[in-house]
Amino acid sequence: NALKGDRERFMEVGMDEYTTKPLVRTEIITLLNRFVGEKIVDVTSEEIPDEVIEEKPSDIINEIEQEDIPFSSEDIEPIEVDIAEYAKDVLLIKRNPIETKLFTHLLDELDFSFDTANSKASFESLMAKQQYYKVILFDYDGPIENIKQIRDRLPLSLSTSLVMLVDPAIEIDSIDTKGTDEVVKNIVNKDLLRLIIEKFI
Repeated sequence: NALKGDRERFMEVGMDEYTTKPLVRTEIITLLNRFVGEKIVDVTSEEIPDEVIEEKPSDIINEIEQEDIPFSSEDIEPIEVDIAEYAKDVLLIKRNPIETKLFTHLLDELDFSFDTANSKASFESLMAKQQYYKVILFDYDGPIENIKQIRDRLPLSLSTSLVMLVDPAIEIDSIDTKGTDEVVKNIVNKDLLRLIIEKFI
């Protein structure tokens, strides 16, 4: 229910808010804060049991300082962590060069930043350069054999959405779509493409 007019229809029949699936974490947090934030109960010291109040934080710190600690902070080596970032909005993985050209034309018109990959090697090359994307559009029967090969190359710190494009002649129920965030018919349609990408960005 992510088409134009759906939100208005649901709000009209009495809903308080509207969102589409799959759920986006930041959007859900914003919605929860809006509706639940004001209902959080303020806990005062009168409600806290006396035995909890008696033990002051300074007493706990003193106890820790008096214990024999087998190592110091100098013994701990800092760990360098690479924080992954999005390079562009969309990665389009397609084998057919004509379809690639049509889709990239639409992505240009819609003003989304994007890269393309037409083989497993070109996809691996982008991943090796740590090029990450908000949405990956890929063919069901495209150059990447299975969804796991895409998921395994994505950093856990980013929530990249995987959208599988399926030939209209194929029944979606008959194929393995596990691991995808959305499955859509492989139709070159500007409005549909915009709706799909905006759903995840």
